[in-house]
Amino acid sequence: MKLSKIVITACILGLVFNTPSLWAQGKSQEKKAKQKIEKTEKDAEEYSKESREKAKEMAEKGKKKADKAIEEPKQKMKEKKEKAEKETGNAYGKNKGDLSGKAFGQARAADAQNKVKEHERELDEKERMLKDGKVRVDDARKRLEKAREEKKLSDEDLKKQEERIRNAENKLKRLETTIETSREAVRKERQRLEGVVLPQE
Repeated sequence: MKLSKIVITACILGLVFNTPSLWAQGKSQEKKAKQKIEKTEKDAEEYSKESREKAKEMAEKGKKKADKAIEEPKQKMKEKKEKAEKETGNAYGKNKGDLSGKAFGQARAADAQNKVKEHERELDEKERMLKDGKVRVDDARKRLEKAREEKKLSDEDLKKQEERIRNAENKLKRLETTIETSREAVRKERQRLEGVVLPQE
């Protein structure tokens, strides 16, 4: 009987002392579960916040693209309209100041003839440059031939010099072509302006 009392007492004591630890374990598991739930809620909240921000950014980008898509055609139409307005007429007579119609026309003709003369002067200057360039290229070619005969330069240097001379000749040919076409345009403009009578001073 003593033994059974000891066993019963031990069981009771064990239950008494173990019960709070069981309660404590239940509470810590409860805390862990609450923490997990809170963490999950925070993560979900952050994710939804990021999603909202990304959605906002995408909406703003979409709006900008849409605005751009709308604005570009408007701008093109505006430019076309301005270009069409410019092409429809010169409106030379609108701002003629104190000049009468005849005097204004004669002043414009004089300006046109002065422009032709200025173009001719520019072409003369370009022709002088062309002649100087041709002389310089000829001199360079002679110096190259002399260096080749005396074997002063290596083959590589000779090739480089020849390439430079060819490039200079090509540029001179293009300049000559430009001068010829410009001369023809000036000649045609001068013929057109011969019909305009300038006032005698």
